[in-house]
Amino acid sequence: MEEYLTFRPATMKDADLLLEWRNDPLTREMSFTTDIVARETHIPWLKAQLEIPTHHTYIASAYGEPVGVIRAYEWERDIELHVTVAPEYRGRGASTQMILWMVKHLSSVGNLFIARIKEQNLRSTRAFIAAEFKEIGR
Repeated sequence: MEEYLTFRPATMKDADLLLEWRNDPLTREMSFTTDIVARETHIPWLKAQLEIPTHHTYIASAYGEPVGVIRAYEWERDIELHVTVAPEYRGRGASTQMILWMVKHLSSVGNLFIARIKEQNLRSTRAFIAAEFKEIGR
């Protein structure tokens, strides 16, 4: 797979873009929480997330254009990954590249990387399998 993404930490300046991606109909359908998120809810949530040292949020860009976000939550024994790709960039391999980058970026932590994926979310399942994750349950 061609590597074409660059990564930078998310900031509050990304709030509106992240909210737009979060409220995309397909993103909501594939999320465990399917409700539309209001800006009044999103802004304080994002601010809190960005302040937690064990939560990592990175914007992936291709040729200067943001294409997605990857979040990692360090728990006691696990690091849980969450990926969202901008609708116009889906199907181009960005998810797998974001997953591989985050695993490499946080590999020194030593925890087990996990992802919870809805059964019907075949794109995410394929992306994580391509990144050498193993399916351990449904």
